[in-house]
Amino acid sequence: MLDEIKVCKTYKENKQISLNDIKKMFNINRYDLDRILSKNKIIKRKNQSKYIQKNRKLFFNEQFFLQKTPETAYFMGFCLADGSLFKPKNGNWTWYIGIHFKDFCIIKMFLKWLNLKNKDYYKYKYKRIIRLTGHFFSKDFSNWGIVPNKTYEAVKPKIISKNLIKPFLIGLLDGDGSISFDKKRGYKISLVCNTKIIKWFIKTIKSLGYTEKVTLKKYSKKIMEQNDNIS
Repeated sequence: MLDEIKVCKTYKENKQISLNDIKKMFNINRYDLDRILSKNKIIKRKNQSKYIQKNRKLFFNEQFFLQKTPETAYFMGFCLADGSLFKPKNGNWTWYIGIHFKDFCIIKMFLKWLNLKNKDYYKYKYKRIIRLTGHFFSKDFSNWGIVPNKTYEAVKPKIISKNLIKPFLIGLLDGDGSISFDKKRGYKISLVCNTKIIKWFIKTIKSLGYTEKVTLKKYSKKIMEQNDNIS
């Protein structure tokens, strides 16, 4: 059932979102949208298309970042590993995602979820990059562990509901981890990122029933290993 209050709130609070954008987000036709806005005394913005073209390069589905769905959880897990959030001194907030060209299927999936087109990414060497900008990203995404300069100032993700934790962990592994299989040793899970995030990952998979031994490997600049068993 269509949430009319959410439709009105989304349009009213996001000045860069057009009526066509709202139609796509909520899968609604223009007649019903006009009726809902009129019923709730929401005044439609004028000349919005010119405003959008002037003030941003890409439109994306901002509501996707605020939803609590398996798709958003996977996306946030991936971005915790292989994305970044930053604000240049003289620029706007930016959400950056760089994915190796071999994983182009992930790029296509993200473009679809964000309501972007296949041309809305660019190439840099061996990476395919999505760069989103806007004041919208000044919001607090620390619940997912995503903060500026997360590589060195990492924060642990806060409590994530049971139906979202698994896709979140899969996204984290797809971004900065791997799963391999050996006939003698069986499956092996590896994750390379900030130690604080790794320890949170270990604690979380154990809470989900993982009982095997876990080893934390610390790498120095000389690529030397020191193994510490995690209880």
